[in-house]
Amino acid sequence: MRSYLCIFAVVSLASFPSESPAQCYDYAAPGLELLSVFSGNDSFRDVAVSGDFAFLAVEENNSTAKLRVVDLSDPMNPFEAGDVEFLGLGATTVESMGDHVFVGDEITGVHVFDVSDPTDPVRVRVLGFGSNVATYDITVSGNYAYVVIPDGLRILDVSTPSQAQLVGSSSFGSQDGRVVVAGNYAYVTGGSGLVVVDVTNPTVPSIVSTLEISLGQDAGLAISGSLVCVAGSNGTLYVVDVSAPVSPIIVDTIDVLAGCRDVAIDGSLVFVTGHLNFLRVIDLSLPNPEVVAVGPAHGHRLVLDGGRAFVTFAADLNIVDITPPRSAPIVGHLATESYTLQVDVSDDLLFIADNREGFQIADVSDRTTPVILGHLDTPGNAEAVAASGSYAYVVAGGLQVIDVSSPKSPVIVGSAGVSHVEAIDVADNLACVGNIWRLELFDVSDPTEPIALDPVPTGSAYGVDILADYAYVASPANGLVVVDISVPSASAIVSTVPMTAYDVQVTTGPGFLDLAVVATTFGCSIVDISDPSAPLLMSQLQLSGIPWGVDVEDEVAYVSTFHGGMSVIDISNPGAPQLLGTGWPLFDRAVDVVVSEDHVFVAAYDAGTVIFPKQCGDPTGAGVPVSDLRSRVIVPVPNPSHGPSTLLFDLPRSSHVRLEVFDASGRSIRQLTPGNLMAGTQSVFWDGHNSNGVRVGSGVYLTRVEWMGGSITGRIDIVR
Repeated sequence: MRSYLCIFAVVSLASFPSESPAQCYDYAAPGLELLSVFSGNDSFRDVAVSGDFAFLAVEENNSTAKLRVVDLSDPMNPFEAGDVEFLGLGATTVESMGDHVFVGDEITGVHVFDVSDPTDPVRVRVLGFGSNVATYDITVSGNYAYVVIPDGLRILDVSTPSQAQLVGSSSFGSQDGRVVVAGNYAYVTGGSGLVVVDVTNPTVPSIVSTLEISLGQDAGLAISGSLVCVAGSNGTLYVVDVSAPVSPIIVDTIDVLAGCRDVAIDGSLVFVTGHLNFLRVIDLSLPNPEVVAVGPAHGHRLVLDGGRAFVTFAADLNIVDITPPRSAPIVGHLATESYTLQVDVSDDLLFIADNREGFQIADVSDRTTPVILGHLDTPGNAEAVAASGSYAYVVAGGLQVIDVSSPKSPVIVGSAGVSHVEAIDVADNLACVGNIWRLELFDVSDPTEPIALDPVPTGSAYGVDILADYAYVASPANGLVVVDISVPSASAIVSTVPMTAYDVQVTTGPGFLDLAVVATTFGCSIVDISDPSAPLLMSQLQLSGIPWGVDVEDEVAYVSTFHGGMSVIDISNPGAPQLLGTGWPLFDRAVDVVVSEDHVFVAAYDAGTVIFPKQCGDPTGAGVPVSDLRSRVIVPVPNPSHGPSTLLFDLPRSSHVRLEVFDASGRSIRQLTPGNLMAGTQSVFWDGHNSNGVRVGSGVYLTRVEWMGGSITGRIDIVR
């Protein structure tokens, strides 16, 4: 039987092993899931878990040290159970042993706390290692604590924690080092790589070998039996045979990602996290071990306990369910030299706004292996892109119209002035360009000579999408702004829906409803735009991270977020959207998303473009029969109506029911309470009057049915 040592070091990018591109994936299937986040006001430098409690090494903003105790008895709702401040520059590391916790500090050494009552930790011992000497890491094995400081390893006898004392030392360079212990050997990361120390006699430790590997700064370290893994900040997993600790041998390497900070092992699975990288899982049992899953949370320190991963990052402790260790497969990945800000897809061509590297065109006919075909140095940084026919419209030092009929040799054929751009869309010879001030319009009927039209004062326009005679603008300042562009030279705002909006995608939803799906600071908002002059906010769904981009296909919305991956949302019931799951790009900055045929393309900033499969399931589309539609929206008959209408819907279970009617401003005008209804198809009659018995006027009205455990919405047009 071989023993292995694993070390992370070289910059690389990884994808999931796959013989052919996944055509679809059920994002609702069980997998890596973020259960909760415990947040504080200070920096969590390390975490240890014992039973129902997590112990956090805290560096406070005022540069003092603290031990914080978190109750994990309900992992969905962790809460602070106790804390204690102590003299120091900032706690750096923490380790637990029974009723005691050992906390290292930047300058004051190791502090031992009695946590038999976790709500009231009591310090019982302090051991320093000299003036202003930092403690980098602590591991307890048996009756000894192994401590890493700048000049090597120190060993403490902790058989009686309140009387802990220094008994042994071994000196070598170990800046930002970590330590693990197995049997008679301690493995320590240091400036020269991995140092193996014989600790058979802890009072006289001796170095038996050094594996010289450049690990970068702040390497993570984990052990399982004779398997040791080191997560260096530069990225590759080295598998090292340590069956003979005096002569470790590298036997394999596995590409992971740069920026790794910590590692943990569970059986054959290795979990790695980093300050910019999502949690990823590597299966060492495969013939060719690779990343097999990517999940929520990125951070500096990582601990596995009870089927969960505990990950610290800044002032957050992320709690992740890792059973099963499964996630949406990354079908393909394309790295570029700069920051991928926006993408668009046409047929099998991927168009990339790649910031300072300009405009790129890639062949994605093989989704697993995208290949750059053409590149164009643009007059300025490429910030946004939209493809239309034989042209790509790229904002880079102005609006650049690029002929892409020969993808290997793109050429600028026209240009116009515009700056500080966030978004662009093109339809019917009109280019709508959103910048930080307004919506700019350009007539591109002759692509070689785009003509600037009068701008529309929408306020900051971070997203724009065109449907028929209207442009829908996502404005952080003013919300969803609807612009009539039927006469482009006289375009005008016709309505707004207040919200903090960053992107928008319009689509035809169930029952022939026109919908705007909006990425907001809150998450995802769905707006009924069947009447663009009177849009109605139907629902909001809170998401993790900061939503930044959105695309929709087959009644599924895909939302890209900073720090939250790609959220996949079922919008077949626009009044009650459901989060199906999440796809996790290689890095934590998903800034744009585009759906094309059977795959989803995510602009992942410094990770380039990451390709995911679409959500599985047959498209339901707009032409849903009324009998099927009733389970997702309220169907009014007739619609439009001159007043009275019968509202049809399917009730999934017997329940007390309330039906409410709202006007276009969202104000409740009538409540109908049919009482207890049986499961199945139901109908409620509305006479077209408000709660005062007055006939309502012409316009658009929103309806909502609520029952125990659910609700659906709909709309009705009244024409007098």
